[in-house]
Amino acid sequence: MEVDSAVKLIGEMQGKAGWSFKAESCCDRFEGSVRVFVTYPVRDTSRDHPQADINDRDEYTLTTEWVIQVAPMTDLDLYRAILDMTMDTENHEWREALRTPTGWAPFHPHRIDGMRRYGFINDDVAFGRGRMPRHFE
Repeated sequence: MEVDSAVKLIGEMQGKAGWSFKAESCCDRFEGSVRVFVTYPVRDTSRDHPQADINDRDEYTLTTEWVIQVAPMTDLDLYRAILDMTMDTENHEWREALRTPTGWAPFHPHRIDGMRRYGFINDDVAFGRGRMPRHFE
């Protein structure tokens, strides 16, 4: 796939309410690649108020950034890569949000013990979120 085509397709994609996608060429760094920005809403999951109802917490917007090599991809490969990115982003946010009644987050993706319990230690340490899309593994 051509980089310009991938940038256009990604920019036109739609997903869940509040989620948006943007892409730009990343060929200055990696041949045949794009940098993808996924913007999405989240609720505050900090440990400062672990007992508070999630619906009473502040909501804000985050953006994750991914680089994918699109040169060898078809349009379906690209769509799958974007889906993988969103699922890994959701996985990361769930691991932060999931709490026991005491407020403990057993799989927290920013804590080494949480990374080990979940089994993503190398990817979490490197990227602060779950696996890279299957095209990089």
